Order: sequence, then structure tokens, then C-alpha cells
Amino acid sequence: MGIRLRLILLYLVIGIALLAGAGCSSGKEPQEAEADDAQGKYSLEYIQESLKADKNAADISWSKNKSRVAFFKNTEDYEVQMYLWNVGEERENKVAGASGNLYDLKWSPDSRFVTVNEGTSTVYETLIIDPDNLTIADKIVNAGGPVWSPDSARLALAVLNNKKPMVAVEWDGTCDLVIYDLKTKSADVILAAENDFYYSPKSWDKGGLRYEKCYFDDRKPEVLIYQEGSQGKTGSNSSPSSTNDYNISTQTHTDQQVNIEVEIKYPVITKMQNKDIENRINSIIENKFGLHDEPAETGDETFKETLNVNYEVKRRTENALSLRIFFSAYMEGAAHPSNFIEGLTINLKTGKELQLQDLFAQGVDYKSILDPILKEKVNKLDYELFEEFKGIEDKQGFYLTDTALVIYYQEYVYTPHAVGPLEFEIDLNEIDCRIE
Repeated sequence: MGIRLRLILLYLVIGIALLAGAGCSSGKEPQEAEADDAQGKYSLEYIQESLKADKNAADISWSKNKSRVAFFKNTEDYEVQMYLWNVGEERENKVAGASGNLYDLKWSPDSRFVTVNEGTSTVYETLIIDPDNLTIADKIVNAGGPVWSPDSARLALAVLNNKKPMVAVEWDGTCDLVIYDLKTKSADVILAAENDFYYSPKSWDKGGLRYEKCYFDDRKPEVLIYQEGSQGKTGSNSSPSSTNDYNISTQTHTDQQVNIEVEIKYPVITKMQNKDIENRINSIIENKFGLHDEPAETGDETFKETLNVNYEVKRRTENALSLRIFFSAYMEGAAHPSNFIEGLTINLKTGKELQLQDLFAQGVDYKSILDPILKEKVNKLDYELFEEFKGIEDKQGFYLTDTALVIYYQEYVYTPHAVGPLEFEIDLNEIDCRIE
């Protein structure tokens, strides 16, 4: 573009700005202009700074669209009072009746409602708050949840029934899986528990409602999916491995040499229909856990080192498996062990390890999506980082849970050993991931 054309465009922009400033054709009523001024003055950043300076504000939770924030303050009676603050408003507002032993704020995906739990036992009351009216829309006694539906219209909860548990527990009954409809204020039992087991909701996305079936004996909990039928009430109860059945068992690999002891606990996948994919997955796991790595033997018996490796299953579905692997190495005489974490997420349909970019549609600039979220979380930390936070790395470590994408950085990158690795959970409802 030539200099003359640049100057013409610049003059046009200045002229338009002057006309707008003169109010020749703003198109806004005085009330609208005042609202815009308030929106700018009492911005999200203003509220964030105000709450950061308020030492009595706790459990600060922003709505998904960042238009309002919920938080707690302690009262003179040593109880907790809930407050809401809308962007564009000068100060926070007290939610009438929302006080007591409050905890666990959860916004609906559409930012229309927020829930908060009240109580001190395993049976508590969930309050559904209407921020527009600063009122409690409803209350539900439950022992698990709530979990929001993707459309924000319903909640999944574990609600006590009158069936006496087979063992002595705090509950008078076991827990059915219940869906509460916000519009009709009705609660329907979708799965009834018996005296030897109970249900607990975990997460809800387009793939269905994930929940646990937990037993009162020594049987391990089952992670299952409830998928609604076309009528919205009749559904199917299916295991996440219903079409891609697989088991996970733990095996232990040990190696002891002159100056090095190694113990590695690692998962083994079995009973998949496709044995080629099963073998591929187990090979990836073995390499990631270092089963085929040769210990660095020095022959010096005065040099003693131990290496322990363990893992957690963070997300298990029909199509994906995500692990958090923990490595701990200790050299005799050292002040503390050296710790290292590793995430491993595998596509069970292809048997391939997923990278962070694989969670997003092709061509999506995922770094520009994640960096602002991470930097906001950094600003809320109550300790200083070693250096300025740089955001997503080229080969970024991550793993998945049922509800979140977890981004991590090894200790000593930003944090000391006493703090451990820096880990940030990003709610999957905040980002457009291709996660199955």
C-alpha cells in the first residue's frame, strides 16, 4: 500500500472518530451511554483487582462467560455468606438465604445459574441460585453432585432412598442416580440403587452422563455412562467399554543392581477386541514408563539410587485412556527425591498417543485459546513463580480427567520442590476440545 493511500485511510479513520466523539450520530440513548460507562468503569479487571484486595473474599468462581462472579465472605457469626458481582455494577450483592457452611460453587455452562452446597456431613443441601434475582431458586438434599448437563437445563445428583445399606455407614439409605429438571423443578430417578451399592455422578457431556457404581463390599467401583433416549427420560446404562471392552491391571517391574534399585508399577491393557491395537497400546505404555531403559550403572557401590514409578488413571472411556505417571528418584544423601510427572493420553480406536493439538480441530490455534486461561490462573496463585509464565510450550505436557484438561510444568521450571509441579485444570466446558 502506498504512502498516499495510507494517509487517506488514516484521515478517514480520524474523521469518523471525531464525528462519533461529537455525538452527531451515536445512536444511543443517555441511559445506554451511562450503562456503557459503568461497564467500562466496573470491568472484569476492576472486579478481579477488588476481590484480590479483599482479604475476606474466598472461593472466587467466575461464570463461564465471565459476566459475573460468585464468592464467599465470612460473617460475624462465623458462617459463610454467598455474594454475586456482575460486571458493570459498582459493588457485590448478597444472595438472600445463601449462608451457612457453604462450599463448592458450580456455574451452569450457559452462566444462567450457579449451585452451592451447604452442610458439614456427607448428606448436604444443594442450593440452586438465580443470579438475576439474587434468590435461591430451589434446594435439593443429596449425597453426591451436582453435575450440570451440557444444555444447563438439568442437574445429576445422588439422592438417598430408603434402602438400608448392607454395612453400617453414615447414610440411612443408599443413593439413587437422579436427574433434576430446572424448568419443572422435578427430580426423576433414572437408576435405582440397592442395599449393596450406590450411584455417584461424575461428569456430563455430549457423550452422556458419566457416573460411578460403588459397592459397599470389596468390589471396585465401575465407571459407567447413562445415555438418554429420544424422550429424554428413558435411557441406556452402558459401560464405557461396551463396544471396546478392555481391562486395566497393574503389574510391577523390578530391577536391582549394585547401586540402583528400580520399581515400576505400570498398567497392562487386556481383553480388547482388536489385539493389534491392544499390543500397540501396551508397547506405548512400556516405553513411556521406561521398562526397556537400561539403568545407568556406575559400578561404584558408594553411589546408591532408587527409582520408583507409579500412575493414576485420570480418564477412562470407551475411546480414550489418560494416565498421570509419577517418577521419583532418590540419591542417597540428597535432601529430597527428584520428582517428575508425565501425562499419557491414548486414542483407543487407533492405538496412538495423542498430542495436545490432537484435542482440537485441525488448524485451530489452541495456544491462543489456552494461554489467556492459564495466565488468569497464574494471577490467582498465592505464591510467586521462579520466572515469568510463558504459556503453552511446543511439546506441552498434559492429561485429561472426566471434566478437565490438565496442563502441567515440572518442578523447578516455575515452582520449587516444596510446591511440586505446576498443574492447571481447565474445565472442558470452557474450551472446544474434540474429546471422546
